[in-house]
Amino acid sequence: MSAASLEPREGFAAASTAQQARIADHERELQGLVLARAETADELDAHRATLADPPPPVDPHAHLHHKVEPVGHAAQERIRFLRVWSTISTPLLFAAAAWLIVDHSLGVLTGLIAFTVVFLAIEATARGRLLGFVLTVLATAAGLLIALAAVEGVLERWRVLVAVVFVVIAAAILAANLRDLQRG
Repeated sequence: MSAASLEPREGFAAASTAQQARIADHERELQGLVLARAETADELDAHRATLADPPPPVDPHAHLHHKVEPVGHAAQERIRFLRVWSTISTPLLFAAAAWLIVDHSLGVLTGLIAFTVVFLAIEATARGRLLGFVLTVLATAAGLLIALAAVEGVLERWRVLVAVVFVVIAAAILAANLRDLQRG
């Protein structure tokens, strides 16, 4: 009303316009406060309704797509057995190869070596160490070529030399497997 009463008076038109602008600003501010109060009241009502009638509890694992269960006793024993077997199986193969070489012919030796390589390749693949296995086989083949050259020099005792090579390989693999077993 004060801005309207200044309009008809001479020299007060600018003051009247400024006063009307201030009133409009205050009214917009007041509308914003009324709107904020209404939103806050609605939020408060929603909280009160939730407290009065809470939603059912949510499973704490509902957000998990693949729930990890504890490993049972039987599974732990199987894992332990597999770890021990994987530690001793390869050296046992080489020790058996050494024993068979001393007692049997060259044909059995060839078949046994092929079987051993296939067996070890499968085990290396299962452990995720195929590249290391291939490198080991290549190093072993080079060592065997050197051993065969030594056998040629000592024709009478070649079986003993090859058996010694296999025993050394068995011991080296057993040591590496035991180190892996300790690391877990």
